[in-house]
Amino acid sequence: MPGDRDATFSALFDAHFESLLAFARRRTGQISDAENVVAETFTVAWRRFDRLPERAEEQLPWLYGVARRLLANRRRAAGRRLRLFERLRSSFAVST
Repeated sequence: MPGDRDATFSALFDAHFESLLAFARRRTGQISDAENVVAETFTVAWRRFDRLPERAEEQLPWLYGVARRLLANRRRAAGRRLRLFERLRSSFAVST
């Protein structure tokens, strides 16, 4: 992307923060979880700044894709935690 990286990223953030927050909020149900997803999404965008689409109309879909993958990772992690909890609970119940 041409121009100053900080200014370009700031404009990207300003343009898409609210849309991403609404997207994440609909999928998490919790504002704090949605805010975390959006923060992670913009962290990925900053790290992969050179991969951001140059055309403005392609940037939001790209950010949605990042957020969708982050949400999927969170769901998988929650499932793993639940399965671990169930195994531990079963193990504890058998030994008492």
